[in-house]
Amino acid sequence: MIDSWNVPSPVEEILVEGRRYFLKRDDQIHSEFSGNKARKLHYWLHRDLPQIRKLVSYGSPQSNAMYSLSVLARLRGWEFEYFVDHIPDYLKENPQGNYRAALENGMIFREKREMENEKFGEKVLFIEEGGRQPEAEEGIRILGEEIINWQRERGVAKLTVFLPSGTGTTALYLQKSFRFLTLHSRRNSPVCRRYRLSAGAVRHARTRFVILAPDRRSSQEVPFRQALPGVLRTLARIVSTNGCGV
Repeated sequence: MIDSWNVPSPVEEILVEGRRYFLKRDDQIHSEFSGNKARKLHYWLHRDLPQIRKLVSYGSPQSNAMYSLSVLARLRGWEFEYFVDHIPDYLKENPQGNYRAALENGMIFREKREMENEKFGEKVLFIEEGGRQPEAEEGIRILGEEIINWQRERGVAKLTVFLPSGTGTTALYLQKSFRFLTLHSRRNSPVCRRYRLSAGAVRHARTRFVILAPDRRSSQEVPFRQALPGVLRTLARIVSTNGCGV
C-alpha cells in the first residue's frame, strides 16, 4: 500500500572513542516514516482495510507517533481524530513541529481528559498511544529478522542492541523475535538493552537525540554526524559490552 519502502534498512559502521558501533538506519526506510514508527505501523500500511474510514488515537500534541499516524491516515484516505488532554495556548497560536505537520495532513484535534471505555464502530481503527498494540509485532519482527541476518552475514558472535524506550513495545517484540529466530540456532541471540531518559535529560539531549526519535520538521534538528557521537557516548555509559553494538 506504500511505495519506496526501503527495507532492509542499511547498516552503517562507525567508530567512536575506540568503540565500534553498527547503526541501523531505520531513518532511511521512507521519507515520511522512520525509526520504530515505520516498524510499528507496518501492519496497517501493508494491509487492505476497505472497511476502515476513520483512524483514532491519543497522546501528546508533539508526538512522533501522532505525526506518523497522520501520514498513515492521509495515505489511506482516512479521517484522523487525535485526542489530547490539552493543547498549550502558545502552540495553538504558533503551530510548529509535529503539531503543525499533523494539522497540514488533515488531522482533527480533540481535547479530552480521559480515553477509557470509548466505543468505536467497525469502520474506525483505534490505535493506542505510541502504537503499543499487538499488530506492531509484525513490523518489529521484520526488524529482528534483518538484524539476525546481518549478524550471520557479518559473523558476529555476540551482539548487543541499544534502543530508547518509550512504551517499551519495540523492546518487547524485538527481544521476542530474537529468541524465536534463534531458537534452533547455535548462535547467541542478540540482547536488547533499553533505557529511559528523565524529563530533564530529554530536554538536555533533544537536539542530539533526533537520530533515534526524529522530528523532521523541527528547527532544532542537527546534522546526523554531529549528533551521533554524543548519543553513543551516552549509550556507552549506560551499557558496557565487549562485543559489537547496533
